[in-house]
Amino acid sequence: MNQVMKQPSSWLFDGIKLNPSDRFRPFYFTDELQARLEFLLEGRKQRTLSEEEEAEMMGLLELNRIFSFVNTKLASELWQSTTSLDNLSGDEPNSSANIATP
Repeated sequence: MNQVMKQPSSWLFDGIKLNPSDRFRPFYFTDELQARLEFLLEGRKQRTLSEEEEAEMMGLLELNRIFSFVNTKLASELWQSTTSLDNLSGDEPNSSANIATP
């Protein structure tokens, strides 16, 4: 069997949700696309997938890995930036010098 993967970008316009207010998971599958992935994964366990379904599943899994990476990277960047801001909020001693002259 020559396995081909369906292009992950084919789902970007109608299978992806973006929620910028969710700081830890801004990108995710629509309910329909998530259900389709679960259906394909179950079919794989049952060994009932066609070659086309196998290619579709592989593309969805790749897109899922990409979004997991992007979401993790964004959350990490956000965490690092808020941690840096917290350190500036008074937790560290003030090392600045008052150089005003009379």
